[in-house]
Amino acid sequence: MLRKPSFVFRCASCPAASSPVSHAAFTADRAVDAGALFRGPGTSLNHRGHHQPHGGQRPARLLGHIYLVHRQRRRNLPALAWDQRTNGVGSGNLGVYSQSQSTAASISVTATGLPTNGSTVYARLFADVNGNWTVSDKTYKAASGAPALSALSCTGSSFTGSATDTCIVALSSAAPSSGAQVTLASSNTAVTVPASVAVPAGNTSASFSAAISAVSSTQTGTLTAASGGVSKALSLTLNAATPALTLSAATLSFGNVSLNTPTTKTVSLESSGTASLTISGLALSGTGFSASGIATPLTLAPNQTATLTVQFDPTSAGAAAGQVSITTNASSGAAQTIALSGTGTSSTPTIISPAPGSALPGSSATFTWTTVSGVATYQLWLGTNAVGSGNIAVYSAAPSSASTISITATGLPTTGGTVYARLFTDINGNWLASDYTYTASSAAAALNALACATTSITGAASDVCSVSLTAPAPTGGFSVSLASSSSAVTVPASLAVAAGATTATFTATASAVTTAQAATISASASGISKAVALQLNPATAALTLSTASVSFGTVPLNTPSTQSVTLTSSGTANLTISALSLTGTGFTISGIAAPLTLAPGQSASLNVQFDPTTASSFTGALTISSNASSGASQTIALNGTGNSTTYDVNLTWNAPTDTSDTIAGYNIYRSAAGSSSYQLLNSSPNASTTFSDSNVQSVQIYTYIVTSVDASGVESLPSNSIDLSIP
Repeated sequence: MLRKPSFVFRCASCPAASSPVSHAAFTADRAVDAGALFRGPGTSLNHRGHHQPHGGQRPARLLGHIYLVHRQRRRNLPALAWDQRTNGVGSGNLGVYSQSQSTAASISVTATGLPTNGSTVYARLFADVNGNWTVSDKTYKAASGAPALSALSCTGSSFTGSATDTCIVALSSAAPSSGAQVTLASSNTAVTVPASVAVPAGNTSASFSAAISAVSSTQTGTLTAASGGVSKALSLTLNAATPALTLSAATLSFGNVSLNTPTTKTVSLESSGTASLTISGLALSGTGFSASGIATPLTLAPNQTATLTVQFDPTSAGAAAGQVSITTNASSGAAQTIALSGTGTSSTPTIISPAPGSALPGSSATFTWTTVSGVATYQLWLGTNAVGSGNIAVYSAAPSSASTISITATGLPTTGGTVYARLFTDINGNWLASDYTYTASSAAAALNALACATTSITGAASDVCSVSLTAPAPTGGFSVSLASSSSAVTVPASLAVAAGATTATFTATASAVTTAQAATISASASGISKAVALQLNPATAALTLSTASVSFGTVPLNTPSTQSVTLTSSGTANLTISALSLTGTGFTISGIAAPLTLAPGQSASLNVQFDPTTASSFTGALTISSNASSGASQTIALNGTGNSTTYDVNLTWNAPTDTSDTIAGYNIYRSAAGSSSYQLLNSSPNASTTFSDSNVQSVQIYTYIVTSVDASGVESLPSNSIDLSIP
């Protein structure tokens, strides 16, 4: 009977053997056997873990360089399928190789295109023997390719002056366990790099520093990195560093400056180039000008600044000009200059009327100022917005040989605000300015209103009232006359509103009245009167009781019971309780002694006690006499019943069963309703689990708890509590 072949993989680099090598002993040059043979129909698996052919057919081999070898003597076609790790056993995505029947002892195929990334490779060998396919599966680890240089990059590519650049070399894959060495070189001596850089094992990149020296002219440098026969290059641009000077101003104009009055201005000198700027000299020309703040030579780093101060102090009248020449190592080569100008003036016109800072007389005023020689024209600007605003008017005047010049300004405000005046003078084409401020006149103040904080007053009280004016009070203040139509309300005879103020307050004092009535307060000034009406109400005393009756219910004999009644002064006048009268057997009062005076809103507590001595129903009354406006005394009805019935409370509890101590007895505790404290009822530990409490009162609620006591007198935690209501 024709037998099916069996397939066994062997290592090409392993010692030759005449018999198949078991799966457990298999190794390969680049792969590790991780699988077992699949059994097809009609095959058998021997104890060594590989297929044993029937009839002595020779086995197949898998060589270390991943060749498939099939030894057979029969016909039919073996096939080998390759698979990468992501696709699974038997997918054949790397290739499928077929071989026809051969009389040779073995069959070999060479597989190409295998991965070199260290991933898993699957091999499946199919054999068709008499129409029956057998399958054998193996797994291998793909070879790992050596990493190659993939990139060279630097942080910057263009530099001015000396600098340091950070660069990176990158590999196509992680460096092996021994690391990877990358050779470095620079084409320009102004750029220096290390001879090489090592990429640590497992890393894909490493960094190094390129040191860049200053150059005197623009040039380029090429960095080169090489590893494993692969080179990468990167070009850098080197720019020459140059010094430069930037001035914040190229001219300084001091304008008109009074003689012997120094005036200063400043100029900022900035090192605006890429190299340090050296200021080697400062040359100043022009009468009356001087410079300070910078001593030469002075070196400024790029972007650093220095401040030059220039002063103009004229000693003679007339225009002056000059310049500051600054010599530096700036790349422009030429010295830079600052033009200076100013005019010395001997005197300026002065406004003498109205006096500066004074109040203007009204909507018009005459301004007078002194004259000076050499003036081409005068201008007076008047405004309310700001100095020199001129929104009121601008007046011009020609020069005069007289000692003063006057103009009359109209349309001036009368609101009391600030008026600004600026006197311009044109002397030899230079305008000089002198500034002044005034206070606009105020319109005549008049009485505008009278008001009080309240218009309804009960009893004696004080009311705060105020008057207001139509405009601020003038210098010396504004006087307002005051009057009251009722003798029950008194006010001051007059009230002064302070200068510049528009309001003032006063106090209206109201006396207590016995009947409701009206009063009028009036204010008058300069023929204008204002009035406000007040309602005066009498103050009345009133008494409010918290209850009109007190019921004690059933009370055990000789057991006092107390209830409280609140008395409140609820009127607008003091309440005087003149007498307290009590009737009824068993009733008493305490807490208040007559006479007693309570202010409006004040309260007092009166205690009423019922202590019956006989079993019966009792009634009584408490009469309270006071000055309340209601007139009649107020009465509180009292009632209660004495009860002679006594009660016993019989308690029973269970002895604890889970204690290791011997129980000597029990303590019984009682608490009255509403109390958080307990009273011990027994004088010594109670030996039994029952107890009778006969000292209770009717219409009461009691709470009981029990504790266990050992022979040493130590108590247990309390039992659960029980509440009992006595009828």
